[in-house]
Amino acid sequence: MYQALCDVFGWDAERLPRSAKTRVLKVGKELRDVGATPEQVRFARGVLDRRFGPDRLYGPEAIALWWGEVDKQWRAKEQARRKLELVRAVEPEYVPLTVVENRRRWYEMVGRFGRPVK
Repeated sequence: MYQALCDVFGWDAERLPRSAKTRVLKVGKELRDVGATPEQVRFARGVLDRRFGPDRLYGPEAIALWWGEVDKQWRAKEQARRKLELVRAVEPEYVPLTVVENRRRWYEMVGRFGRPVK
């Protein structure tokens, strides 16, 4: 977990000062206690960047503080991945549609204003 947190922030794990290393180890222990994996910790950086913006500075404590949000998004991503695997098991050539393609198909089916097209 320590190495994953260092990777997320781009820090060299061998060259961290003792105080910073202590902070990272403490957060790593907290995340391990809630069952986090290194993949989830790496995913957390993207969640926090989308929430606060990629130029916002934050430390490893932010990942622990926002872990509920990170875990919720991780579970939704995994559920979508499992659904896609099930669909591809039946239809191997299936490719998910984009939002624009879905909207275009909806308009073709029911019309622009929700009334059936004749």
